[in-house]
Amino acid sequence: MEGQIIEGIQALLRGKLSSTLVLRFSDFGKPFKMHTNASGFTTNEVLMQEGCPITFEKRKLAWAQLRWPIHEKELFAIVSCLKAWQHYLGFHKTKVFMKNVSLRYFETQPRAMTK
Repeated sequence: MEGQIIEGIQALLRGKLSSTLVLRFSDFGKPFKMHTNASGFTTNEVLMQEGCPITFEKRKLAWAQLRWPIHEKELFAIVSCLKAWQHYLGFHKTKVFMKNVSLRYFETQPRAMTK
């Protein structure tokens, strides 16, 4: 039973990856969604539109950045992607999604970060 489920999932994944384009072209008339995630040693970012990825980035953090708290790593990922994808985003409406809850309260922090 379990083997059949795994084979079915593998066949579905093979079909999805080989039959259609994984990335698609952007439509500047529609809003963008930016998904970010910062782990212990990397940051992962995806720019999406209507549930389909437009572009993505993954970068390894430098040695000094590894010592940052996770909310600073997440904010670093957001800022660096806004810089890298400014030719896509420009003045278009963009929503940013992140897994770190503490950045939702960023504007209420009593002091700014020094970085």
